[in-house]
Amino acid sequence: MSDQPILQLQNVSAGYGDVLAIREITLDVHAGSVVGIFGRNGAGKSTTMLAIAGVIPCRSGSIIFDGDDISKMSAHQRVGRGIGCVMEGRRIFRQRTVEENLLLGTISQKLRRSQRHTLIDQAYERFAILKEKRKEAAGRLSGGQQQMLAIAQALMSEPKLLLFDEPSAGLSPAIVGDVLSIIDRLKADGLSIVLVEQLIDRALPHVDTFSLIDDGRIVYRGSPSDSESIRVARNVYLARASTTDDTPPATA
Repeated sequence: MSDQPILQLQNVSAGYGDVLAIREITLDVHAGSVVGIFGRNGAGKSTTMLAIAGVIPCRSGSIIFDGDDISKMSAHQRVGRGIGCVMEGRRIFRQRTVEENLLLGTISQKLRRSQRHTLIDQAYERFAILKEKRKEAAGRLSGGQQQMLAIAQALMSEPKLLLFDEPSAGLSPAIVGDVLSIIDRLKADGLSIVLVEQLIDRALPHVDTFSLIDDGRIVYRGSPSDSESIRVARNVYLARASTTDDTPPATA
């Protein structure tokens, strides 16, 4: 893990219409690290991810990626710069085949046909089940297979930073474990990752540092290697989460 941040959020505020959903978010992601953002539903986790991805604009503050201010760049431009996204809900093209989905993941890159197929071969090496299903419509895959396809599709743009928004949503506990293991492998390959999750106990062993967000603000920062940080984070998070039950139905 490098000491140089690959991503910096500096007092970022963003929202929808007249409503600010996040306020003055400051966050550093160091190259080769996994940073967790934890919090209950509606706390501002996904809005933070959408602001990083460029899906919603910053109202104030700045986003620095790989040394450059990307605050005004479009989402498409940010993908081209090296930011990949695996958004909540497994946003794949369900009517298209697995292989077509993978090819669509390369549209931000100016690649020759041979280069695209090299990337597809790499995806099949990483996710063997996708090779078996390559001619099937993506909508016919299981929930876990669709999540793997969403990850593989995001990797087709060869990102430096990958955003994971609620990868556990709708998946059975066993499949959640598989997805988190994939995150471990991607980190081992040198990828920088931001992981948004509600399942704090499942996600903690897979992050280097974490921030707890509530009511659109970062309220706590810690490390899973620090038992006091874990205790405080659980106490704060569970106290908030106990007011609502947003657990999704589990699927394979």
